[in-house]
This record gives sequence, structure tokens and C-alpha cells, in this order.
Amino acid sequence: MYFTELPKEVQARFHYDAAKGAAYSAQQAATQAAFQKQQEELRRKLAEEAQKNEQNGLRAAAAFVPQRGQPIEVISHGAQVDITRHLALGNVTIVDFYADWCGPCRMVSPTLEQMAQTDPEIALRKIDIVNWNTAVVRQYSIHSIPQVNVYNRGGQLVGTVVGADAEGVKRYVAQAKAGR
Repeated sequence: MYFTELPKEVQARFHYDAAKGAAYSAQQAATQAAFQKQQEELRRKLAEEAQKNEQNGLRAAAAFVPQRGQPIEVISHGAQVDITRHLALGNVTIVDFYADWCGPCRMVSPTLEQMAQTDPEIALRKIDIVNWNTAVVRQYSIHSIPQVNVYNRGGQLVGTVVGADAEGVKRYVAQAKAGR
């Protein structure tokens, strides 16, 4: 039985508001649709770049190499962000969703920063979610932090690690470098 099928007095006892529930569902659907649109736009841009590089006789990976050695960058403090604009194409990009108040985030952050500083093929982007009510949390449906997304050289998501699992991040980075 669905909650909405319960008697009105039961719904009232649990402070259920059908309008708020419908608005929340609509917001979640819109967020998911926006994220999918963003991913499709990234795929389209990458396909265009690959085609352009192929026409110029260049390998796609080699065409982006000049972006190596980029500094660690905090790209958002709770605001929505288009991650596709911050990917270091040609390199493996690690996107760390974190918060200053998060203990596990502070545990995994030094490892991620060391990886980025010692390996010229890794770019680290950090997104400070600030708190659970920010736009970026809704945009990427963040439910637990730290959340680390690893993107390959072509900008495709290889994997996501939730929690302070540096070894999991290293495995995804190795996969991204290998092109898997």
C-alpha cells in the first residue's frame, strides 16, 4: 500500500503534504534530467574534438596534453557547477565532493592532493558542498561525502567512490589511465 493511499488522518499525523511531495518529485526529476543533458553535452563535445583531431591527423589524447600539471582547483562553494567545463581533457580528472566540516573528507584529501601533485597526468578538482542544502548537492544527488568521481582522459566517468577509500580512487585512476 502506498502512503498516499492511507487515510487522511494517518497522513496528517505524519505531516504529509501531497503538494510538497509532488514538488520534491518534480525537482528531483528536473535535476536528473539536467544532469543527463550535461553528460550528453560532454559526450557531444568530446566526439566533435575527436573528429577534429582525427581530421588533423592527431591522436585525441595527444591533442589535450598541454593541460598537464594544472594546479588543484576548488571550483564551487555550494553553487551549481558544470563539471564538463573543469575536466582536464587529456589527463585523468579527479573530482572531490567534500566539506570542510567532514572528518573523512579531511582524511582522504591529503592523499588526493599528493596524487595530483606528484603525477602530471592527474588533475584534481574539488567541490565544497558547504552544507546539505546547497544547489550542488541537489544537482549531483550527493547523499554522503566524501564522494570522489574519476574521469578518464576523454572526460567520461570511470567510477565513483563514496567514503574515505583512497585505494578505491587509486584503482579507478589506474583504470582511467589504462583507458578502460
